[in-house]
Amino acid sequence: MNEQTTTPLHKQSYQLEVTRPVWLPYNDIAHNLVEALVDHFGYPTSGPKAERYAVVLASLLKAAQAHVLSANNNLPHYIGIQRRASAWSRFPLVGRTVSDGVVGDFLNYFGGQLVEGSGTSGLYQDDQGKWRTDPKMSMYTLGLDKLPEQLTAARFIEVGRPLVKVNKAETQQQKNRRKTQKLAKPSLIMRRLQTLMRMPSEPLTALSGVIL
Repeated sequence: MNEQTTTPLHKQSYQLEVTRPVWLPYNDIAHNLVEALVDHFGYPTSGPKAERYAVVLASLLKAAQAHVLSANNNLPHYIGIQRRASAWSRFPLVGRTVSDGVVGDFLNYFGGQLVEGSGTSGLYQDDQGKWRTDPKMSMYTLGLDKLPEQLTAARFIEVGRPLVKVNKAETQQQKNRRKTQKLAKPSLIMRRLQTLMRMPSEPLTALSGVIL
């Protein structure tokens, strides 16, 4: 991957599709694309890790699909990939180890180029001379000529929405005591949350049904 020279990064000067590892292939075209990449990279096709690799590949293809469809727009289009470990902790279907490897393979294979000025800590000094950071997400362009011709006809289904934390109700006295002790807000355990939401005893990460 080579750095690409571009204009300064102002949010109004580009379009961004952020990759979220929550997609799996839905139609035959999407399945064939994912299976072809799994075979090319030598990823597992069975066992507990197989779906993790499929999720990352399908999610990257979903983002690349938007990259292709925006080719005729006036503004440049980038694919955003969050590299920090904390960014992946909300997506339990994959994990950072698998995602990092697949992202690297995908970008190399499809000519990914890092957009200059992205993927940095954004370290700067404020008016008072204090050092602060303004992290910039890693953004990439892909070689449109390298992407599969049938990509725009692929359809994907959302299978792993991010986890959410629901805080317990607190009285004002409990809240004041917690703040005095500098404790984090207490959250509901999964079983209690399922009871409140009147959901069956199945992982909340299995929410699905959105097809794009």
